[in-house]
Amino acid sequence: MRTKFFFGYRYMWTKEQLSEPFSHVAAGVRCDVSQPPPWIKAALAKPMYDAGIAEVDFFNSIAMNVYLDGTEGLAQHYDDATRFKQPIHTVRLFSDSRLCFGS
Repeated sequence: MRTKFFFGYRYMWTKEQLSEPFSHVAAGVRCDVSQPPPWIKAALAKPMYDAGIAEVDFFNSIAMNVYLDGTEGLAQHYDDATRFKQPIHTVRLFSDSRLCFGS
């Protein structure tokens, strides 16, 4: 079980979400969510800008997953390239990272 938070933009991908009226608008990208709180920008985005990893204002959305323990995670899936024009950066806090691309 996970808790998911969206900031900036929300990407719709489940069968239920894509069946909602107007889910096709903007390729399933919704902007009716809150902007990232200042602490997220200060703790996550600013250090990446300062280190030259990303240009200032590069990040337009944040999806945050909160897991109960280290046994949880996302199953293998495909992120639609039409929705994700910029590279995706991922940060994992308080546990080892187990991330695989191209499976």
